[in-house]
Amino acid sequence: MGDLDDSVNTALQIIGEALDTDRVNAIKNFDHPLDSSFPYWRALEYEWYSSNAVSQFLDPDNTQGSYGDIPSLLELFAQGKSISYVIGDMLEPFRSKQIAIGVKSTHIVPIFVEGKWWGVLGLDDCREVKHRSAVELSLLKIAANCIGSAIQRDRTQQSLLRSEQERATELEKANKALADAIAGMARLENLENFLVEMLKVSLEISGAHSGAVVLIEGDFLRYPVLFDNKGLVDPQIQRSRGLDVSKLSPKSKDLALSILKSPTAWVVNPNDSRMPPEFVAFHQEYNNRSIRHIPMQISDRLIGWLGLGFAEEDPPMGKSFGLLKVLAEQMTLAVEMLRLSNEAQQTAIAREHERAAETRFTELTQANQAISI
Repeated sequence: MGDLDDSVNTALQIIGEALDTDRVNAIKNFDHPLDSSFPYWRALEYEWYSSNAVSQFLDPDNTQGSYGDIPSLLELFAQGKSISYVIGDMLEPFRSKQIAIGVKSTHIVPIFVEGKWWGVLGLDDCREVKHRSAVELSLLKIAANCIGSAIQRDRTQQSLLRSEQERATELEKANKALADAIAGMARLENLENFLVEMLKVSLEISGAHSGAVVLIEGDFLRYPVLFDNKGLVDPQIQRSRGLDVSKLSPKSKDLALSILKSPTAWVVNPNDSRMPPEFVAFHQEYNNRSIRHIPMQISDRLIGWLGLGFAEEDPPMGKSFGLLKVLAEQMTLAVEMLRLSNEAQQTAIAREHERAAETRFTELTQANQAISI
């Protein structure tokens, strides 16, 4: 048992002994998967009982039940009201089940957690019927409020712990994705092979079942890599379906501008009129219901984007989006490095041609001078 369990059970023992009762326990509400007509209740390990009583938690016939057996109490508990009753006044089958665990009279206070009715705190007298004073019932209410607050604090702590663990996991994923990207850049000389590896990782991270890398090249959009739900699409098939290159039309420019300018505009409907018709047909074929565009940009210049297709209209992308941005940045870097390398090569070739021309000119000049002499 955890710290919360130990603390609650210690408090229940103190209350039980102070009030000279026979059992004090917490009952939690839950929704039954096969019966939605009434909420159900379940006895918890939060329980203290005297030598004159038995454990309700350990009794298989009384561990849980439906509020449908006690609808009048359900309404009172939901309103935050406490109740006291003598077991003989209750209806069947609830009465017989309570008699089976020795109950003669009961006093019950609702427990609320984060403003919602969570369950109840019950005090059972099993030796004789007892009518509790207002002071005794106030003590029970205070205990119920303390238990509700303790459960709420525990939930908050557990939520913070999960958030920290999730952040650590996401950071580890981000570091791995970045390391893989850097390793990929060092390992792969071919840009398209590198983009294939990065898109594959992006699909795994996001849960998308199709994706493409889109590069803006002059007046055209080029799609060097395309994945469907079976894997990498063969380049020949991609070309035959017109999924390799498309014109950078005014509508495409508007889409690109929206991706660049608005951090929330990267969500696109697969039937968006700004999408090339070939890709609209592609998304319809694979039942994509939403497209996520992650920009590939340098400062305020968009060089392309990473497009991911999802079967869901609103897939949970919040945390993975940060990782996808890391991958998009690495792809952007690779594309720009190749562009600069090509420009450098072209510049070097041009200079070599220029030097060769100068050398040839000098040789011809010298030859002409020799002839003149």
